[in-house]
Amino acid sequence: MKLFLFTKDIERIESVKNYIEANLEKDLRIDVLALAYKVGKSTLRRHFSGFYKRSIHDYIIECRMEKAKSFYSNMSCL
Repeated sequence: MKLFLFTKDIERIESVKNYIEANLEKDLRIDVLALAYKVGKSTLRRHFSGFYKRSIHDYIIECRMEKAKSFYSNMSCL
């Protein structure tokens, strides 16, 4: 089944993604994000994974790993 998103849905998902990237050290549980963006947890999961082809959880882990890699590679230059 193909996912259809309205412009407002896409904008919300992009906002969630930007928030995640800017707040990796904060509590990024799905229920916290859903409440902040006034959307149901299931809807947020479905829209995010449908648009970005990965789960929110996987995206958060990926971003945190990239940040850690960058941090440690910068430390080795000191």
